[in-house]
Amino acid sequence: MQDLPVAVAGEETERDGVMLSCQNGCMTTRRNIPEDQARTAALLDSVPYDLTQRNWLGHTGGAALIDAMLLLGATKAELVAGKRGAVDEHIRHLRIEHGLELVEVDGKKRFRDPRQQ
Repeated sequence: MQDLPVAVAGEETERDGVMLSCQNGCMTTRRNIPEDQARTAALLDSVPYDLTQRNWLGHTGGAALIDAMLLLGATKAELVAGKRGAVDEHIRHLRIEHGLELVEVDGKKRFRDPRQQ
């Protein structure tokens, strides 16, 4: 996994073509979508995560929490409770910047397995 640049809240930083934007957690842009999809697929088989570190998508804080919740499956209410803020914006970010889609089963959203797209 590449070493990601560090940014402070409200600012953007770029390194090696990866943009990092931090507001209530860090999200990255201009990512390697096939690599993000492969890492997500592997994590769907086993759900290790540590919210104190950057996750496999380069996210921290509330953004990393949403990512972890989407590995396991969560309702919209659970996602909102987990991260007070822009859940819909983060889901859009996952689709556009990481090429990751969600499925909903029994009212719970989770990552669609990229191997089955």
